[in-house]
Amino acid sequence: MKSAVQKERELIIKLSSEGKSTYKIADTLGISQSKASFWERRFRKTQSLENKPRSGRPTPLTKDKLQIVAKALRDKVVAVKHKAGFSSKEVLELLER
Repeated sequence: MKSAVQKERELIIKLSSEGKSTYKIADTLGISQSKASFWERRFRKTQSLENKPRSGRPTPLTKDKLQIVAKALRDKVVAVKHKAGFSSKEVLELLER
């Protein structure tokens, strides 16, 4: 199932291929002209409407350690049924252990 964002991008490209200007597309869809122009240019360059991968700081935890943390969090959810989540302090303590 496609998201509303994906459908909007496809509609921008469809209207653009029909010869509509980015100003007209923006007015029709109720978006900014710069957004319509951005996705038209991006599609022309890449032939894709997907988001580009974002860089970020890699986790210092190994996959094994991440699995241990995930299991500990799941176990705690099962053990404490009346509590809806975790405090950041509890998660930090778990990570330190």
